Amino acid sequence: MARYVGLVEDQYLRPIAGAYVTVEAIDNTAAVLTDDNGNFLSQPLITDDYGGYYFNTADGLYTITSTRSGNIIAKEYNVVVGILPTSDGFQIALAAEASNRLIGDQQVAAAAASALALETTRAQTAEQTETTRAQTAEAALDVRVTTNTTSIANLQTSARFGEMQTYRATYADFVTDFTAYNPATAYVAGNRLIDQGALWQNILASTGTAPPTLPTTTNANWILINDQIIGLPIVVPTSDTGTHTDPTNGATNVPNTGIHVWMTGASGTGFHYLFPTDAAYAQNFATLAGHYANDSTNTDVPGGSAGDRGAKYWSLQAQAFANQALGIFTPIFPIQGGGWGVFDPNGYPVMHYRADNTVIPGYTDYTPAVLADTRLYLMSSASKIAIASPRGTIRGEAEDGTVLRWVDEVTSGNPERRSFQIDGARAKMQNTAFNKVVLVLQTGQSLSIGTNASGVITGTPPYPGRALMFNGGTRVVQGGATQLPTAPNLMNDTQAAQLVDLYEVVDASANQFGETQCGGTAVGLVPNLASNEITVIATVGVGGASIDQIGVGTNPYINMIRLAEKVSAWCKLQGATLEIPCVVFDQGESNYPNDNQATVDLYITNLNALQAATESALKATLSTNGFTVPTNIPFLFWQPSSWCVYGNSVGSTHYNGNVPAAQLANAIANPTKFIPLGPQFWSAYGPDGLHATKESYRNYGERIGAAVARIRAGLDNLAVYATNIAGSGTTISITYHANTPLTPDTTNVTDPGQYGFHLFDATGTEIPLAANPSVVGSYGVSLTPNTALTAGQSYTVKIAMQNFTGVRPTPYPAVAAGPTTGPRAPLRDSSAAVSSSAIGSVPLYNWAMSQILTFTAS
Repeated sequence: MARYVGLVEDQYLRPIAGAYVTVEAIDNTAAVLTDDNGNFLSQPLITDDYGGYYFNTADGLYTITSTRSGNIIAKEYNVVVGILPTSDGFQIALAAEASNRLIGDQQVAAAAASALALETTRAQTAEQTETTRAQTAEAALDVRVTTNTTSIANLQTSARFGEMQTYRATYADFVTDFTAYNPATAYVAGNRLIDQGALWQNILASTGTAPPTLPTTTNANWILINDQIIGLPIVVPTSDTGTHTDPTNGATNVPNTGIHVWMTGASGTGFHYLFPTDAAYAQNFATLAGHYANDSTNTDVPGGSAGDRGAKYWSLQAQAFANQALGIFTPIFPIQGGGWGVFDPNGYPVMHYRADNTVIPGYTDYTPAVLADTRLYLMSSASKIAIASPRGTIRGEAEDGTVLRWVDEVTSGNPERRSFQIDGARAKMQNTAFNKVVLVLQTGQSLSIGTNASGVITGTPPYPGRALMFNGGTRVVQGGATQLPTAPNLMNDTQAAQLVDLYEVVDASANQFGETQCGGTAVGLVPNLASNEITVIATVGVGGASIDQIGVGTNPYINMIRLAEKVSAWCKLQGATLEIPCVVFDQGESNYPNDNQATVDLYITNLNALQAATESALKATLSTNGFTVPTNIPFLFWQPSSWCVYGNSVGSTHYNGNVPAAQLANAIANPTKFIPLGPQFWSAYGPDGLHATKESYRNYGERIGAAVARIRAGLDNLAVYATNIAGSGTTISITYHANTPLTPDTTNVTDPGQYGFHLFDATGTEIPLAANPSVVGSYGVSLTPNTALTAGQSYTVKIAMQNFTGVRPTPYPAVAAGPTTGPRAPLRDSSAAVSSSAIGSVPLYNWAMSQILTFTAS
């Protein structure tokens, strides 16, 4: 039995959940499939939330068909599951993985596979079997090392659609494989030949039976191995000391050992000699690979340094061969037609093979390389373009002029297969009138991704060509992958392969995701852009996430930085500039519980760390591609107002709103790092009283867009919050930050009692106010306590922190957040701004934020 893993994608490379997959044997009968526990799987298989599926079945040839709504999405013929024997004792598995998802749990060693195959007889030990898996973009390359007392007995490689490299012990073996079909030759299983410009392999002994005519890919005797052999590189080991005449240019005494490429030259078609192999690296790697020890043992690898054990040494030697032996980067991702480069020790290209069957010396457009800073770059004669920063070590980078692919060998866990669509922004950025991009990224929890919006307002692009999103949508990671407990997930690069016009969609598969804040952000920002500017907007939030779950190093954090890296690279490729004025932040609900001082202090510590790390990473993204780096990239944040939804008795879990109040206090203390947008109690909430309506999400976004424009213009924020408090006798004076005069408003936000202002003494006892607060002048508020203040004593005023007056009810009832039920303060500015007509041209007032003020009476 062999295991097969697949992925179903649409035309935009987005995984399709719920697609039907059928598997048929070569005789068109339904294949017998089982799961990993041996239970039979009924057909059709149904893809999961990520478009994936798997099955186990007997080795053989299969036809795999995927459909949706009765329409065929893809039909793949001659998919080989399992292994086939070859004439040289190795086994070639032609298909084991057809997805962009990772499998396996060992170190990546694909770049060293050729050296291992060539030097197999040198590797002798008495160790046990271990498997190393490496990923490819269209398939997986499995390198299976099985050692015994004499030699490595088996090497397994797998590829999809027959795109594979060929490994032989001598140059003559390669020539034999690439000899034209001869009807007089008696072929046996495993023999290979060239016919119709393609490489074929015999699967049933025959004489006089030719391979089928393309596009047919198999008959009873032959199966297609590779239909794009131009540019296929091979490596001949140093043990072959002979020479030959180069068939492409007629050069004589060409060494057999070395790196060769199949091409057509002035003298004919064949293997063209490029460079010698580095015998020392190949020998060193192969010998020590043979002594590969199991990772769970404490035995050092013979010949290695102390502490060099198991998978660690395998990885180090793979890197030594792949990155140092002449700096050749063979395509771990075999792409139809090829695509690979050779680099000098400094990482600069010596030559580059392109998919158009040309070999280009020196610098070329879009040659991939990993430079000293460990980032992946696209190199050209004019510049270098930073593409991605690694989580671990980047391996096997290759590109075909359209897509750059690589493996990120992470420090823990499975290797990650990555990709970058080189022309992903070309369609939307080719208009030279637009030469600057303003990138607005958002993170947070459920309110940042439109949870329970149950519909959209921005259902069509509001500004085609001016407001853009990634092809994955405004929520770049879709569906259940953005909602705990199944999230947070790393973004699949296919979800951010290109830029498209921004609009909102409903994802009813989970949590009724609909309108996000991104649609409104576009509406609020684009009218404020210069004529040469466009904007890209996206959110990477995760429903139910605490600050730790979106913090530094988490998947949502990584997703955010990767989106910025993609836009940065696209801007550099298109000759545009990039600006990142801020990051939008909407989180706090999952940190409401038991919000005592220690918990709140830890929250603020983590929040500050997230802002600092995000700013640093985004600055580095701008800097590496030569864009202007701002002094600050602040968090533009919403203050949540929904802790009242979690009603609990005193003595159990408390939800007091201390985290939102601390967010504001932290922003006041760090005005260049955090910019408040305001509270959310003024907005309409949905039936659960926790999540906003689609109209509110759109309203939030329009305010964000206007705030981003103010940041870019160097203007003050519009938030309303207290900046000073003093009290004496029966008068407490509060000074407010606001851009227009303050006024009470109990029509749009009803009075919860005392306008939401509450006075407490040092023991926590509430002191009632004699009357509702009054506005003094334009930006002042005056409170009149029932009892005169005691000079020298400490007092606290809480604003918009509770929806009751007096002693906290026991039990504390759960109530919906919002302008008539939750904690609130009916005090606002006099802004004349109004929303778009799509949500009723409502006033965009700025309301007093939830706040805790302490002072000593005089």
